[in-house]
Amino acid sequence: MRDYAVLVRDRHPDRAPDIALVPYGFSWGAFLFQALWALYRGVWLTAILLLVAAMAISLIADTLGLDPLGAATVEIAGSLILAFGANDLRRFELVRRGFAVTGIVRAAGLAEAEARAITGLVEEAVEQPVEFSGGATELSHSQGLRPLANRSM
Repeated sequence: MRDYAVLVRDRHPDRAPDIALVPYGFSWGAFLFQALWALYRGVWLTAILLLVAAMAISLIADTLGLDPLGAATVEIAGSLILAFGANDLRRFELVRRGFAVTGIVRAAGLAEAEARAITGLVEEAVEQPVEFSGGATELSHSQGLRPLANRSM
């Protein structure tokens, strides 16, 4: 089981909110692919810093005369540090883009976490009193809770 942070951004009242799930803990993608992981996840500043750090480590290793094993050890240590904080960087970037952390779900995988998060958001929306000027409401997958149009049944 893994914990996932649920981040939500309301963009427009007529649209369903954007939802992002970010796991807690170690990121193998960040450990193995560093800057490529950051670019893929849209953490641009981190990607630039990782590229600069890789060049700086290489330059410092050459300047100090470190053997290849010493330089590799420094790079692996940096990768480990990144991997343990990578998902925190993602959450920070999403919050900077207007998302808000609304909760945490525990699930065996991403698909189960998505199902639990969406179910929780729907239950939360249904529990809140919603007043419309005309009648009942319906739940739509694409638009969330919205009023029914004038329909003849």
